[in-house]
Amino acid sequence: MPRKKKDMLPPQNIAASSSNPVEPNLQPARKRKESMDRTLKNIYDAGEKAHASKLIETHKKRKHSWTWITLISFAVLAGLSWIGFFLFNPSNNFSDNEVTFSIDAPKHAVAGTHVVFTLTYSNNLSIPLATANLFVKYPDDFEYTKAEPDPIDKDRREWSMGMLGAKTKRSITIEGVLWGNKDESTTLRGFFNYRPLNFNADFQKVAAADIQFAQSPLELTLTGSESAHIGDTLTYTITIKNPSNTPFENGLVAIAYPQGFVLQSATPAPNKDQNTWVLNTVAPNSTQTITFKGNFSGTANKEDKTFTLTQLVARNDKKYTGQTIALSTKLEAATYVLEFAVGSAKDQQSIAQGEKLPFTITYKNTSNTALENVSVRATIDGVSDGGKSLFNWAVIDDKLDGAIRGEQVSSTMRRGTITWTKKELPALSALKPGDGGTISFTIPVKDKTSFDMSKIKNTQSAAYVELVGGDTQNTILMKSNTVLLNLMTNLTLAAEAQLKEKKPTAEDGDESYYTVTWTIENSVHEVSDVHIAALLTEGTRWVDKTHVTAGALAFDADAKQVQWKINRIPASFPKTIVSFDVAVKTPKENSGTLKLLDKTRLEAYDKSAGASVMIEKDALTATP
Repeated sequence: MPRKKKDMLPPQNIAASSSNPVEPNLQPARKRKESMDRTLKNIYDAGEKAHASKLIETHKKRKHSWTWITLISFAVLAGLSWIGFFLFNPSNNFSDNEVTFSIDAPKHAVAGTHVVFTLTYSNNLSIPLATANLFVKYPDDFEYTKAEPDPIDKDRREWSMGMLGAKTKRSITIEGVLWGNKDESTTLRGFFNYRPLNFNADFQKVAAADIQFAQSPLELTLTGSESAHIGDTLTYTITIKNPSNTPFENGLVAIAYPQGFVLQSATPAPNKDQNTWVLNTVAPNSTQTITFKGNFSGTANKEDKTFTLTQLVARNDKKYTGQTIALSTKLEAATYVLEFAVGSAKDQQSIAQGEKLPFTITYKNTSNTALENVSVRATIDGVSDGGKSLFNWAVIDDKLDGAIRGEQVSSTMRRGTITWTKKELPALSALKPGDGGTISFTIPVKDKTSFDMSKIKNTQSAAYVELVGGDTQNTILMKSNTVLLNLMTNLTLAAEAQLKEKKPTAEDGDESYYTVTWTIENSVHEVSDVHIAALLTEGTRWVDKTHVTAGALAFDADAKQVQWKINRIPASFPKTIVSFDVAVKTPKENSGTLKLLDKTRLEAYDKSAGASVMIEKDALTATP
């Protein structure tokens, strides 16, 4: 092939070959090689990842397969174990229903009666019970008597049966006395604990029996007036029946009187608080009655008045409520008005020996008809000693001069009555509708020289008034409110001053020194919170010399007040004394009396009488 001429070569080639050796252009080849290398690398990498993924997936599949194989193997082994357990140990086939426990107890009970509880337990399994024990929780206020078999603990609540054979049934009986309130219930609970043979677990059966107090030992009825007027004398009867074949003992019946009811009398008399009767013994199938009379005072409201009667059973220091019944009396407006007051008190008044008591009677006919030949009778039941009354009837101040009569109603109570008829008060011959009036009189309380209070225990007297109708003067038309007279302790305070010495002063006079003595005497009731105080007069100076047998004596210099405080003075401590010195300046020519203290005031509390005692002495003077 003929060569091409130079001028036929491409321009770049000509230039390139003109002066230097020609160097081949390697750039395109290098790029192609790098591109190929990257492609091959990507191919290799993708292959390795795919291979790895396959390996991982294969590993997971193998792992899951082994997990399932393991679980299935364990399940098969467990199943074989249980099959083997029941095939080769048939005696351990256990059902909790085959062990039973129950309590047999009376459904109803009467407080204070004998009860029997039977606790039955059984093992109906084909295997023994390795251990068995029983524990009971007794009802509240249950008194244990005996049990068969005997319990093993000191509280008599637990039994241990040891091993209990298969197909075995046994029981425990418990006897005792049950106490409780009527219409309430109580519960006996039992816990039977056991373990079947060849078991490593304990089981428990629980049983309970409820007992209802639905009956009372006695049957009570209450009868009386279902309607009345304020002031009418009313009669009520309590009937007590023992329906059982055994004696009833240690009981009480208590009645809650409505507000405004005034008890006049009761047969038999109440044993406590005018409303409680003690039933020592009520014979089997026998009946007892209590009758009481009273009226509603003029201060009572017109409304239904309800008496509530309750039976109580006493046991040690507790009382259990039995039957409770109620009777209502519909109260109408008063036919008459009759009120009694001692001083300003119409319910109770504190009195002291030597005091003069003012009595006031208010009466009025509020009915629509006239009352003829009526009389007013005041009764004072006073404490007495040796047949002598606390009240000094011999010096009664009665302007109408009513008829007085006395009688000893008990060893510690003497009754005095004053009766005013038409003879003393002509208006009582025919008391027309709307007519009325007042009667006043005064009776002194004997002082401690005439009546020794230390010999008596009862310190409460009572006073009331009755409106009596008819010529016989026996028909009681109405009874007033009763005023209770609480005799205070015979607490006395004496204050005296004795000249001790005189000292001359620079002002041509003297300063006299006195010993002041306060003496408290008391021998009937204990008094507490005793406080005696007095102010020093102007010109009197406190001298810090004291003698105290009880309590604490203090002087307030700013107030110039002497105070003596004692927490309590028992009746067995008849005399308590305190003394202190004061001084007062006197001119030489002074021959009159000196005033050392202002009034001395004593305050104390008499718990037995339920009232405060206040004694005030005049200013204390002395002769220089």
